[in-house]
Amino acid sequence: MFWRRLLRIAIGGVVCALLVLATGWLVQRGALGVDDAGMRMRVEAEVRSAFDGMAQRLRTMAVQTSDLPTIRAALDGDTTAVRRLLTSTAAVVSEDAPFDPALTIYSDEGEPLAWAGRPSELPPPVRAECIRRRCGAARRGITR
Repeated sequence: MFWRRLLRIAIGGVVCALLVLATGWLVQRGALGVDDAGMRMRVEAEVRSAFDGMAQRLRTMAVQTSDLPTIRAALDGDTTAVRRLLTSTAAVVSEDAPFDPALTIYSDEGEPLAWAGRPSELPPPVRAECIRRRCGAARRGITR
């Protein structure tokens, strides 16, 4: 009797383990794909989609704060214009609250004029390249 109970428990355990293994295998195939190439393609598509969404949000934020007359006035030292820029950047950042973005408006020399959120500082070579590209675009008449 003892061996019979022990055998039933062992068979039940093996059946449960096989059921869990089969379920995990099916869920993996459904969620990630059939093979490694399919998994890579799916993950790549998800990452690209996430980055596209972030880039679109950043583009929208930049357009919402691109009040060129106010920016020019702030560059000339107008404190009211700087205050308007700070208010507008704070409003734009607060609209995108769950994502915790940061937005900074820089002068031609790379000095921050207005900001909102918790930004990280760009390394000087990266910031210089961004300024060079943006200033070159502005000189050619490209504003967006």
